[in-house]
Amino acid sequence: MSSHDDELPPPAGDPLESPFAVLAICPGGELRECNKAATTLLGTCAEPVQDVVKRLMEMMQASGCQPGRTRNAICRLPLKGGGSCDLSVHICALVDGGAVLGLADVTDLVESREVLRCTISEREHALEKALAAKRDFLANMSHELRTPLNGILGMTDLLSITETTEEQRLYIEAVRRSGRDLLHIVNHLLDLSASERGMLTLRPAEFTLRETLAPVFETLGRLATEKGLGFEVAIQADTPNYLVGDTERLKQIVYNLGDNAVKYTRQGHVAIHVRPGTEADRPAANTPANGAHALLVFQVHDTGPGVPAHKRDHIFDAFSLGEEILTKKHAGAGLGLPVSKTLAEMMGGSLVLSSAGEGTGSTFTCTVCLGRAQEPAAAERLAPKAWEAATGSLRVLLVEDEDVSRIFAKVFLEKQGHSVETAVNGLQALEKLAAARFDVVLMDVQMPEMDGLTAAREIRDGKSGGDPEVPIIALTVFSSTEDRQRIKDAGMDEYISKPVDAERLDRALRRALARTRRAV
Repeated sequence: MSSHDDELPPPAGDPLESPFAVLAICPGGELRECNKAATTLLGTCAEPVQDVVKRLMEMMQASGCQPGRTRNAICRLPLKGGGSCDLSVHICALVDGGAVLGLADVTDLVESREVLRCTISEREHALEKALAAKRDFLANMSHELRTPLNGILGMTDLLSITETTEEQRLYIEAVRRSGRDLLHIVNHLLDLSASERGMLTLRPAEFTLRETLAPVFETLGRLATEKGLGFEVAIQADTPNYLVGDTERLKQIVYNLGDNAVKYTRQGHVAIHVRPGTEADRPAANTPANGAHALLVFQVHDTGPGVPAHKRDHIFDAFSLGEEILTKKHAGAGLGLPVSKTLAEMMGGSLVLSSAGEGTGSTFTCTVCLGRAQEPAAAERLAPKAWEAATGSLRVLLVEDEDVSRIFAKVFLEKQGHSVETAVNGLQALEKLAAARFDVVLMDVQMPEMDGLTAAREIRDGKSGGDPEVPIIALTVFSSTEDRQRIKDAGMDEYISKPVDAERLDRALRRALARTRRAV
């Protein structure tokens, strides 16, 4: 033993015969006795035993350990041969002011925990980098896929209003339908990714239920008619019409369910019923149950093949298909149902397969909880919206770096009677705004040299030399909540997600002009 050995009292027997180091401390802080394990353990320490005991007693006093109570702590002590050891200290304070200490060498455990902590930290950092890379990849793919789709669908729209033969119109419609099917797959993939990252959000606003869903029902009805199917929509009379919610997401759910029903039904009919929900329909305890909210139930029934029993438990899993992949008769990536279920749950509701007898069709039941909006007065309902009156020939600055998208937007606007000047990046846009007056700017967000957000801020700050209050409409493939906020913060008045269709572009122009009172 070291020179400190004489400071250690002889090992005591009986209860002190423990594999762990046990020390009895006098009220004055002196070491009263210890066992063999303590003799061995403290004999390896570089500090005198009494100094170690003093440190341990100070630790007990600092912890506020009361007589009859215990405390646990970790203490690091230097070793004679260099290095250190970590001790787990169990402190029991005695009524007379003394203490009993239990010590265990946990150096390996502490080191293992530190290695584990570092490993976890490294893995978390690597995961964060991987998620950031995935996010950037999806954002880039969103742009790379939507941009050519914008050209395909836009040019198809333009081609459809030219003089064509019946055969050519058939081909044009096939191209348009294929482009829109591909767009749905892209949107579902992006929504699924956003959902996995907790980034899928809702944008509630006041709306009228029947008017909002009418275009969806019209599209589904046309698809059903083309297949020779019957199509029925029934909205129960007492279903509230003036509501608050995310209209785009609600339409997405209804369209996904209806499109699936039409797709999988070869003969018979598809029926969509909408009604107010009851307490029996309420899916969760956190769904608001008061007059400020309305629970709606959407039931979509078809006379298709139904869902095989072995597929029903996984029908809402991402990429799960209702049929075998090598022999499947229907197109689809297995994304519409999982995305719709997620959206329904975000709206305080649910989506379930309520009936699916094989060979007898399927019934999907979706519930959503929406806010109630105040019904406007009759005169207000009948009055035309301000943006509807915002018409006339406009001088438009179109800022778009992609050739096909630029050609589509320019031709469409010119066919509407507008005068169009083009630029391919933000710098060119600022130059043109400084040289001439424009009624509105259509600005792509992602462009080389100067992006659309930077250009919009320059315009609003008066650095362009042109009108700082000119309406700016963003053209973008980015549509997340963060992206919309960035567009708003840059001072843009409206935004249109690509692919841009003619109707949405016309509405956005009218709204932007009405808001800034530039109708001509």
